[in-house]
Amino acid sequence: CLVLGFVTASVLVSSLSSWLVQVQMMKQEKIATMFKLRRFLRENGVSARLAGRVDQHVLARISINPRLKEEQVDALDLLTPTLRGELRYDMWSSFMLSSPIFRTWDHLDGKVTEAICMT
Repeated sequence: CLVLGFVTASVLVSSLSSWLVQVQMMKQEKIATMFKLRRFLRENGVSARLAGRVDQHVLARISINPRLKEEQVDALDLLTPTLRGELRYDMWSSFMLSSPIFRTWDHLDGKVTEAICMT
């Protein structure tokens, strides 16, 4: 029981450490990007007012985490076609059914929406 607790604690500490290192690396990447931008603006004599606006804009944009696209998630390639289709249907059916034409189409033949999502 003591060994199990030790192993569990070790795994937890390891996972937390890994996550913290990853967060730190992302933070360092943002800092390096902003440093390079500020250097560029300074070297090219950009006015302080405009440089401040550019800096704020880039900082806001760099902080946005864009949504992952399906093709960026390699693990999805491991799913069976049926399971992947179910996943797509779950993700997209509510969006599709918000359109009157798809809602009518789905009402007439419920398999159509499912088939569209599965492709």
